[in-house]
Order: sequence, then structure tokens, then C-alpha cells
Amino acid sequence: EAYTDKSPFVRFWVHNGLLRSTEKEEEKMTRHVGNFVSCHDALERHHPDTIRLFLLSSHYRSPRAYSEEELMAQDRAIERIRVALQPSHALQQGNLQLEAYKQRFSQAMDNDLNTPKALAVIFDLAREINRQREIDKEVSDAQVLLKEFGRVLGLTFDELGSRNLIGAEPFIDLLVKIRSELREDNQYTIADKIRTDLTAMGVVVEDASDGATWRFKRLEDT
Repeated sequence: EAYTDKSPFVRFWVHNGLLRSTEKEEEKMTRHVGNFVSCHDALERHHPDTIRLFLLSSHYRSPRAYSEEELMAQDRAIERIRVALQPSHALQQGNLQLEAYKQRFSQAMDNDLNTPKALAVIFDLAREINRQREIDKEVSDAQVLLKEFGRVLGLTFDELGSRNLIGAEPFIDLLVKIRSELREDNQYTIADKIRTDLTAMGVVVEDASDGATWRFKRLEDT
């Protein structure tokens, strides 16, 4: 159908800054140069929320350098929000000025999609929720608002994937090796327990004729 004011194809177009492999490198990531990290590779190592948070922490107009160290820091940052969203059983209502947070968040997003400032509001709200929880205050309304802010930015705050496992690769390698040795000795009960526990942690173990391999859980595994 032809474009009409009543049924627009899109309302806004934006052009984001380029993703670079390092801060010093001026050229963008490209396949023919071989200096790129694919989405598949990134999702093997990091929760989708972590990658979104990494990209949103810089203004969309700005160029961005891929950094495993910063992604690991974002993993830890997401965990603070997950803590703030844990169920609260307090009876006394907390004292959070939610309208002020709504206004700050809206102002940031209305200001040329200033996602770094919007994220600052999210972390301020999460910090206040955690403070109120420590003094046994009820914070469910604030948690609902926190989730809504996250949805605006495409953040789920769920626990799918490899959170808290970055840097644990050598230990996972060892567990998979031990499991293979146990299977060779017909000790399948213990071997299966290792695989089950790894799966619960977000690690998928795959057996093949040439041996076992592992990877972090992806969205399509759910």
C-alpha cells in the first residue's frame, strides 16, 4: 500500500556511529579486513542484555570500540539491576519519588535519544530500590517502573546465558574433560550430574564422535 500519513512506514530514521575493533583504529569493523566480532560470537560469550547495555552506554551518534573488558563490567552492572528486581516481602511502603524518575528518563530519551543519561536513571533507581530493600521497605511499584524503563531500551533483565561465567572458561574445560573421562569409565551417573549442573549454569555440553565440546547458552536454546 502507498504511504499515507495515517499509516507511515517509519516515523524516525537514525544513523548510528560505527563499531571499531579498538579505540586507536579509525576504520570500522569489516569482514574483508577480518577485524570484526560477529553477533553470534558475541552472544556465545555475553548475555544479550550485556551487549545492549554496552551499545546503549554510548550515544548512538558516537563511534564505539569493541571491548571485552567493558562488556564484563556491563555483566556486573546488569547483575545489580537483577538484584533490585528480586521479590520483596516487606509490608511498609518505601519512599521513592517515582514521578521524578519518570521525568528524568523521558527528558533523556526526548533529548536526541540520550541513552547514556537514560541508563543513569535506571541505575539510580536500581540503587534506591536496593537501599529501600535494605531497610525492609516495599518497592514493587518501583520495580515495575524499572522493568518498564528496561523495556523501552530493549533490556529484559532475565538471567539467560553466561552471566558470572566470563573468565571461567578454563574451569569449564576441566569439568568437561573430567566428564568425558568419567563416561569412558562407565560412571555415567556422575558424568550426567556434571552436565546437568553445567546446563543450569548456562553452559551447553554437546557430545560428538570426536569428543565433547561446550558453549554458552543462546536464546534459541530456551
